[in-house]
Amino acid sequence: MRLGAVVLAVVTLAAVIFAVLNYQQRSRYILPDDGVTWMDSPQGVVAWHVVADSPAARAGIKQGDYVVSVRGYSIHRATDVTRVLFRVGPWAEVRYGMRRDSATFETPLVTAPQENPSSIENYLRFTALLYLFIGLFIFARRWNAPRAIHFYIFCLVSFVLYSFHYSGKLNSFDWTIYWGNVVALLLQPALLVHFALVFPERRGALERSCVERCAPLELRGGKLRRRGHVNQRGAGVGSDEVALVSHICLRCSRRAIALGTA
Repeated sequence: MRLGAVVLAVVTLAAVIFAVLNYQQRSRYILPDDGVTWMDSPQGVVAWHVVADSPAARAGIKQGDYVVSVRGYSIHRATDVTRVLFRVGPWAEVRYGMRRDSATFETPLVTAPQENPSSIENYLRFTALLYLFIGLFIFARRWNAPRAIHFYIFCLVSFVLYSFHYSGKLNSFDWTIYWGNVVALLLQPALLVHFALVFPERRGALERSCVERCAPLELRGGKLRRRGHVNQRGAGVGSDEVALVSHICLRCSRRAIALGTA
């Protein structure tokens, strides 16, 4: 348990540090944009979507065109275009080598600053902090409760999902942010579904609990007695034990009602 708590603490600290550094990087760097969504395909890197009135649209690039080179650099993957644009920055003239059908041509375009969705990202970061706060609060107060660690891991993964936003710089740190976000996107739904399936108490477990607590007792002659036990006076179970058993059965009834079984 101690080792698990230490591991969770280290992972949480690392996630918070990475989120802060990622926020600083996102607010500092302004990425250039050509207005094209480039996609990898067996035939090459194709323009999947061209924004109207964008630098690429004004340069004559159309949907379905293939990019061969950018600024003299050969393009083999869609991320190669992003790397070249990041080097040149916004408001720079870049020559694109294109292929349309069987014809090749070059066209210059001037990159524009990429729109920064800061308001949306700040909202997601607030959501991430809310998840982390709830997870830490529940874990600090009920760390030994059933599924407490499971719930905290779900909150931690949600924090990573909503706070990690890769900038497009595509250095080693940016790739770490990118893959961290991808892994969190895959884990969060699975953790939520699994938590929802295992968290409620099973009806069988509730019934066994009631039987184990109340089975040793039986009613004889209007008195509650413990099976196989008669005290020296031949009396039944005392008033204190009756109160205890009543309390146990009341708790079981309340738990059954809460689970929708009563």
